[in-house]
Amino acid sequence: MYTDSQIRTVKMIERDIGCKFELIKAPSPHDFLRASSEQALEALNRVHPELRSAFLPMAKMLLQEQGAHALAAAIAYISGFIQPPLSKSLATQEQVRD
Repeated sequence: MYTDSQIRTVKMIERDIGCKFELIKAPSPHDFLRASSEQALEALNRVHPELRSAFLPMAKMLLQEQGAHALAAAIAYISGFIQPPLSKSLATQEQVRD
């Protein structure tokens, strides 16, 4: 959501520096969740193998009881989410329902 003035300014900058910008939309809550989960997986890969073995019994129990949902919940928690993110209007910053 750009004003005509903002688009003209971007076009002037593009012309002055000889580079074309790609205008993209603001990230959605889903985009934040995906990026956060990717960062969580990177963090999990950095955990030392010896430390992993200390948590293995609990992990096995959770997988037996809850299956992949347990792993999904763990990734969500590591990503900093315990509730779904709320959407906000770019124009008013008010919360909106998806």
